[in-house]
Amino acid sequence: MRCGLSAHLDMVNPELVEASFWSWDVNEPAAPASNAVTLLNGAGRVAARAPAGVTHEYHRAACKKHGATGMYDGDWQLSAVESQYFNIVCPSGFGFEPVTSGRAAFLIQGLKNQSSDQGMLHV
Repeated sequence: MRCGLSAHLDMVNPELVEASFWSWDVNEPAAPASNAVTLLNGAGRVAARAPAGVTHEYHRAACKKHGATGMYDGDWQLSAVESQYFNIVCPSGFGFEPVTSGRAAFLIQGLKNQSSDQGMLHV
């Protein structure tokens, strides 16, 4: 059967495939989704935490340009300052929105990799 796919499955780089998907970290979500806030960890995976566990933690945040789809370079910026989850300060023209796609997570991880801050990130 011919499908038109020219790449061989053994040629796929598992790290690139893994990085292109928005995904929970191992054993996540660890908090009920209705009460959880989310963080992007150093491995590029999303972790859920109960609000009581992160309300006093300060992290930088992924901020999406107002009116943007979140799917293109320039749609996202990292906040300049660390803030608490419910008091996130984004650059002018950007606002905080949770990540909902693999493409957005990939772009955000790229920004994070370019920065000197490799800690947790509000997403």
